[in-house]
This record gives sequence, structure tokens and C-alpha cells, in this order.
Amino acid sequence: MRVAVDAMGGDNAPEPIVLGAIEGARRYNVEVILVGDESLIRPLLRADMDGSLRSRISVEHTDDFIRMDESGLQVLKRPGSSMSRTALLVKEGRADAALSMGNTGAAMAAGASFLQCIEGVRRPAIGLPLPTIEGKPCLLVDAGATADCTPQMLLQFAHMGDRYASAVLGATTPRIGLISNGSEKGKGNKLYKDTYRLLASSGLNFVGNCEPNAIVHSEVDVGVCDGFVGNLVLKALEGFSDFYREALSRAFRANAWTRLAGVFARPVLRRVSKSTNYDAYGGAALLGVQGILIVGHGRSNHVAVANAIGVARETHDKRVVESIREAAADFADVTAENGYAS
Repeated sequence: MRVAVDAMGGDNAPEPIVLGAIEGARRYNVEVILVGDESLIRPLLRADMDGSLRSRISVEHTDDFIRMDESGLQVLKRPGSSMSRTALLVKEGRADAALSMGNTGAAMAAGASFLQCIEGVRRPAIGLPLPTIEGKPCLLVDAGATADCTPQMLLQFAHMGDRYASAVLGATTPRIGLISNGSEKGKGNKLYKDTYRLLASSGLNFVGNCEPNAIVHSEVDVGVCDGFVGNLVLKALEGFSDFYREALSRAFRANAWTRLAGVFARPVLRRVSKSTNYDAYGGAALLGVQGILIVGHGRSNHVAVANAIGVARETHDKRVVESIREAAADFADVTAENGYAS
């Protein structure tokens, strides 16, 4: 399997991207194509790599890249940028998956425009596995790809999330929840009320509305929402995770007794911190496009990049794109209702 990696994407690129790609190639036995400025990438390729690993890593040179603060639409105007080339390598058949820790908006535009949506899929969605108290991840979909949605789009997100959770997360008949401002039937705005009716008659294992805390409590296997809500949920969870770690750190540093207690608590705290860190999952798949595109966090370190390559490998091996394509034959024909355009 070949994974094209946008070596210039991310807050601190290219070093953590290149080092993570090397580790990912070693751990998951894949070929890696590093896309970016060769003069910056080559010095980071470690001299101690064995011949087998070195033969599986190549560089596709381009000196253009999309900055984190640029408009995502720039990727369409600059097909020679590292992010554009990364996606195009998949379209051209030179890679089996693309990975970028760069500008999320640009990654979405690259996926939708260069890879294009599966026939019948109206909009792509980010499917992001989130940690739970029970240890089994819950898929948040959409985590930020499509902000303005119709009920039909959210229904499609649910179908795509169902296929991903079944194939990759090992959920048998995944429980689908509609993220809303309350768990009672009838909660939410018009979009969510109309989506509820579509999901209730969808044939999926729809368990009703759920609040965001249902995700961490493992009450659902797939949490469905539009990308605006999903991105807020994600950022709130990330913010609380940062708050939790900093609050504990300050509490244990308060005096000699708390510092001593912190020494004994350190192994447990490390396990908890690891389970709530985005590094553990690495990246999220853009669901609904004709190819594999994994999107990672801009702050990703080499650990997250290596794990994201693992996500790409599993998405490829579990044939997620093919599974969604099969499902699209059923969910593509949902008609417009309740005043929303189809």
C-alpha cells in the first residue's frame, strides 16, 4: 500500500510530518510518498534507516504549500501545492491514500474537488473516532467538513458512519444517535427535527437524540450532526482535555505533599492522558469521496502522524470506500422533504 503524505501541512512542518511518516512506514509496512520541498525533506530522512525502509520512502518535490491561515479554496487555484499534489496522487492511481495535517478547509476542498464525491453522496463528512470512558471509540460525523446541511445530508452521514463504525471500529449494528440539545424526542431546531424523522424510518439502528456527553459515556457508536456543531463538540472536548491536564498539573505542584502524591499517581494519569489525546487516533477519514483522504490536527507531532498512517492503512484494508459506495446505492434516492432542497 502507498500513502501520499503532505509533508508541508501542519503547524510545525515538515519535521514532525517526515519523522512520523518514517515511523508509520516502518510500523504499518507501507510505502510513503512525501510531498513537499525536497531541500527541506531530504535532510530529515535519517541515515540509520535500513535499506528496506529507505526503499519504501520517496519524495515528490513541490515548493508550494497552503499555509494554515490561507483560504481553503487556494488549493483549487494552486494544483501544484503540496496538499493538491497529495490528493492528486490518489486520483492518478500513484497512491492508495492521502494524508495531510495541514489546512482543514483546503483538505476538504481537495477531497471534494480532486477525488470527488461518490455518486449519490451530496457532501463529504469527517468521521472522527473519539475516546470514551468504556474505551471503545465513538465516531463523530461530521466533525467539520460540511457546516450547512439538509436533513438528507445528515441521513447520508449516518449511513456512512454506520459503514465506517462496522468496518473499522468493530461495532455490531452500530447505535446511531443524533446529537442535539436534549435526548427527548422533539428537541432541536427544524433541521434536527426533520432529520430525526428521516433517521427513524431509515432502517439504521437509530436510538434517538443524544446530548454530546453521550459520546464519552459510550451511549452511541456514531454521533451524527452537521459540521458546524461537530467542530464545536470537538473543540470543546479538546479544550476540556487541555484544562483537565493543566488543572491536575497545578494541583499536584501546590506543595510538597501534593507533589509526592503526584509521583504515585503519575502512571495512572499518563494512561488517562494518553486515552484523551488526539495523538492516539492520529487522523480522521473524509467519508463520501472516491478515495482515501485522512485529515489530521495541525498541531500533530510525529506520534500522531504515524498513527494517522495506521488509520489510512485500516481504512484501505477494511475497504471503507467500497462499503460506502455500496450503501450509496440505497441512500442516494432519498427525496426532498419539509422544504429542504434535495
